[in-house]
Amino acid sequence: QLLFAADLSLRVARESQTQRESALERSAELVSSALSELRGLVELLRPADLSHGLAPALCRLADRVNSVVRVHSDAAELDLPEGVAEALYRVAQEGVHNALRHARPQNIWIRLDKGENGVRLRVEDDGRGPSKALERGLGLLSLEQRTAALGGGVRMYGCKPSGAVLEAKLPLLDKSSAAKDKP
Repeated sequence: QLLFAADLSLRVARESQTQRESALERSAELVSSALSELRGLVELLRPADLSHGLAPALCRLADRVNSVVRVHSDAAELDLPEGVAEALYRVAQEGVHNALRHARPQNIWIRLDKGENGVRLRVEDDGRGPSKALERGLGLLSLEQRTAALGGGVRMYGCKPSGAVLEAKLPLLDKSSAAKDKP
Protein backbone atom coordinates (compact mmCIF):
# COMPACT_ATOMS: atom_id res chain seq x y z
CA GLN A 1 0.00 0.00 0.00
CA LEU A 2 2.81 2.38 0.88
CA LEU A 3 4.64 1.71 -2.37
CA PHE A 4 1.44 2.12 -4.35
CA ALA A 5 0.87 5.51 -2.69
CA ALA A 6 4.50 6.51 -3.40
CA ASP A 7 4.03 5.55 -7.05
CA LEU A 8 0.93 7.75 -7.29
CA SER A 9 2.75 10.62 -5.62
CA LEU A 10 5.65 10.30 -8.08
CA ARG A 11 3.20 10.38 -10.99
CA VAL A 12 1.76 13.61 -9.64
CA ALA A 13 5.30 15.03 -9.38
CA ARG A 14 6.03 14.05 -12.98
CA GLU A 15 2.84 15.60 -14.35
CA SER A 16 2.40 18.71 -12.21
CA GLN A 17 5.09 21.38 -12.03
CA THR A 18 3.28 23.24 -9.22
CA GLN A 19 2.95 20.19 -6.95
CA ARG A 20 6.33 18.61 -7.77
CA GLU A 21 8.23 19.49 -4.59
CA SER A 22 5.49 18.43 -2.15
CA ALA A 23 4.77 15.25 -4.15
CA LEU A 24 8.48 14.30 -4.14
CA GLU A 25 8.70 14.95 -0.40
CA ARG A 26 5.60 12.83 0.23
CA SER A 27 7.01 10.05 -1.99
CA ALA A 28 10.26 10.03 -0.01
CA GLU A 29 8.31 9.70 3.26
CA LEU A 30 6.23 6.83 1.87
CA VAL A 31 9.26 4.95 0.56
CA SER A 32 11.01 5.42 3.92
CA SER A 33 7.97 4.01 5.74
CA ALA A 34 7.77 1.09 3.32
CA LEU A 35 11.46 0.29 3.87
CA SER A 36 11.02 0.37 7.63
CA GLU A 37 8.04 -1.97 7.41
CA LEU A 38 9.92 -4.27 5.05
CA ARG A 39 12.88 -4.46 7.44
CA GLY A 40 10.50 -5.46 10.22
CA LEU A 41 8.87 -8.14 8.09
CA VAL A 42 12.23 -9.56 7.03
CA GLU A 43 13.26 -9.67 10.67
CA LEU A 44 10.08 -11.54 11.57
CA LEU A 45 10.61 -14.11 8.84
CA ARG A 46 14.29 -14.66 9.59
CA PRO A 47 14.81 -17.94 11.45
CA ALA A 48 16.13 -17.51 14.95
CA ASP A 49 19.71 -18.56 15.62
CA LEU A 50 19.41 -19.83 19.16
CA SER A 51 22.48 -22.07 19.04
CA HIS A 52 24.30 -19.89 21.60
CA GLY A 53 21.22 -19.22 23.71
CA LEU A 54 18.35 -16.80 23.85
CA ALA A 55 20.22 -13.86 25.43
CA PRO A 56 22.75 -13.56 22.55
CA ALA A 57 19.93 -13.95 20.00
CA LEU A 58 18.03 -11.08 21.65
CA CYS A 59 21.19 -8.94 21.56
CA ARG A 60 21.57 -9.65 17.83
CA LEU A 61 17.92 -8.71 17.29
CA ALA A 62 18.53 -5.44 19.13
CA ASP A 63 21.68 -4.75 17.08
CA ARG A 64 19.86 -5.32 13.78
CA VAL A 65 17.11 -2.87 14.69
CA ASN A 66 19.36 -0.23 16.29
CA SER A 67 19.77 1.49 12.92
CA VAL A 68 16.07 2.41 13.02
CA VAL A 69 15.45 3.02 16.74
CA ARG A 70 17.47 2.68 19.95
CA VAL A 71 16.98 -0.83 21.37
CA HIS A 72 18.12 -1.69 24.89
CA SER A 73 18.54 -5.36 25.72
CA ASP A 74 18.70 -6.69 29.27
CA ALA A 75 18.59 -10.46 28.91
CA ALA A 76 19.72 -12.86 31.61
CA GLU A 77 21.68 -15.91 30.48
CA LEU A 78 19.22 -18.74 31.04
CA ASP A 79 19.37 -22.42 30.20
CA LEU A 80 15.99 -22.81 28.50
CA PRO A 81 14.35 -25.68 26.63
CA GLU A 82 14.50 -25.12 22.87
CA GLY A 83 10.73 -24.63 22.48
CA VAL A 84 10.61 -22.04 25.27
CA ALA A 85 13.59 -20.13 23.86
CA GLU A 86 12.09 -20.07 20.38
CA ALA A 87 8.67 -18.93 21.64
CA LEU A 88 10.24 -16.10 23.64
CA TYR A 89 12.36 -15.04 20.66
CA ARG A 90 9.22 -14.86 18.52
CA VAL A 91 7.55 -12.71 21.18
CA ALA A 92 10.54 -10.35 21.10
CA GLN A 93 10.42 -10.19 17.30
CA GLU A 94 6.71 -9.43 17.29
CA GLY A 95 7.06 -6.80 20.01
CA VAL A 96 9.86 -5.02 18.16
CA HIS A 97 8.01 -5.29 14.84
CA ASN A 98 4.77 -3.91 16.35
CA ALA A 99 6.63 -1.01 17.95
CA LEU A 100 8.38 -0.12 14.69
CA ARG A 101 5.23 -0.44 12.64
CA HIS A 102 2.67 1.24 14.89
CA ALA A 103 4.26 3.19 17.75
CA ARG A 104 7.06 5.29 16.23
CA PRO A 105 9.16 4.95 19.39
CA GLN A 106 12.53 6.47 20.16
CA ASN A 107 13.44 3.53 22.42
CA ILE A 108 12.56 -0.14 22.76
CA TRP A 109 13.54 -2.24 25.77
CA ILE A 110 13.82 -6.04 25.65
CA ARG A 111 14.01 -7.66 29.09
CA LEU A 112 14.35 -11.36 29.88
CA ASP A 113 14.42 -12.67 33.43
CA LYS A 114 13.64 -15.75 35.45
CA GLY A 115 11.31 -15.72 38.41
CA GLU A 116 9.96 -18.27 40.86
CA ASN A 117 7.25 -19.46 38.50
CA GLY A 118 9.11 -19.37 35.21
CA VAL A 119 10.59 -17.01 32.70
CA ARG A 120 9.32 -13.60 31.60
CA LEU A 121 10.08 -11.60 28.48
CA ARG A 122 8.99 -7.96 28.16
CA VAL A 123 9.22 -5.75 25.10
CA GLU A 124 8.42 -2.16 26.01
CA ASP A 125 8.50 0.98 23.89
CA ASP A 126 8.11 4.70 24.47
CA GLY A 127 5.96 5.28 21.38
CA ARG A 128 2.35 6.27 20.90
CA GLY A 129 0.89 3.33 22.79
CA PRO A 130 -1.93 1.07 21.65
CA SER A 131 -5.28 2.52 20.69
CA LYS A 132 -8.10 2.15 23.20
CA ALA A 133 -9.63 -0.58 21.05
CA LEU A 134 -6.53 -2.78 20.85
CA GLU A 135 -6.91 -5.09 17.89
CA ARG A 136 -5.30 -8.48 18.13
CA GLY A 137 -3.78 -9.17 14.74
CA LEU A 138 -2.42 -12.44 13.43
CA GLY A 139 0.95 -11.86 15.08
CA LEU A 140 -0.50 -11.52 18.56
CA LEU A 141 -2.94 -14.38 18.05
CA SER A 142 -0.07 -16.60 16.92
CA LEU A 143 1.93 -15.69 20.03
CA GLU A 144 -1.08 -16.42 22.25
CA GLN A 145 -1.36 -19.90 20.73
CA ARG A 146 2.39 -20.53 20.89
CA THR A 147 2.69 -19.52 24.56
CA ALA A 148 -0.53 -21.31 25.57
CA ALA A 149 0.82 -24.53 24.05
CA LEU A 150 3.75 -24.21 26.46
CA GLY A 151 1.52 -23.54 29.48
CA GLY A 152 2.06 -19.78 29.54
CA GLY A 153 0.54 -16.66 28.18
CA VAL A 154 1.15 -13.35 26.50
CA ARG A 155 -0.50 -9.97 26.91
CA MET A 156 -0.18 -6.51 25.47
CA TYR A 157 -1.07 -3.30 27.25
CA GLY A 158 -0.36 0.41 27.26
CA CYS A 159 1.88 2.03 29.83
CA LYS A 160 2.01 5.57 31.17
CA PRO A 161 2.73 8.20 30.00
CA SER A 162 3.07 6.57 26.58
CA GLY A 163 4.15 3.37 24.94
CA ALA A 164 3.17 -0.25 25.06
CA VAL A 165 4.33 -3.50 26.65
CA LEU A 166 4.20 -6.97 25.16
CA GLU A 167 4.83 -9.48 27.93
CA ALA A 168 5.12 -13.26 27.83
CA LYS A 169 5.36 -15.57 30.81
CA LEU A 170 6.22 -19.23 30.43
CA PRO A 171 6.58 -21.84 33.17
CA LEU A 172 9.82 -23.74 33.54
CA LEU A 173 9.84 -27.28 34.79
CA ASP A 174 12.41 -27.91 37.48
CA LYS A 175 14.85 -30.40 35.96
CA SER A 176 14.74 -32.59 39.06
CA SER A 177 10.93 -32.77 39.03
CA ALA A 178 10.93 -33.38 35.27
CA ALA A 179 13.25 -36.34 35.81
CA LYS A 180 10.88 -37.76 38.47
CA ASP A 181 7.94 -37.55 36.07
CA LYS A 182 9.67 -39.69 33.42
CA PRO A 183 8.84 -43.42 33.54
